[in-house]
Amino acid sequence: MAAIKIMMEELTAILNKPATDKKAIVQAMKSFMPNFEHIETGKSLDQKM
Repeated sequence: MAAIKIMMEELTAILNKPATDKKAIVQAMKSFMPNFEHIETGKSLDQKM
């Protein structure tokens, strides 16, 4: 539970910054979940549907 709390605090800090980008979020996710793989397609969820 401590690791999850740290991860949530880190994500909250990243998302509260005015100039947050997707790269920073993906980096934080990878540090928490080493098997996390993000494939950038350049499309939003709406564009995929």
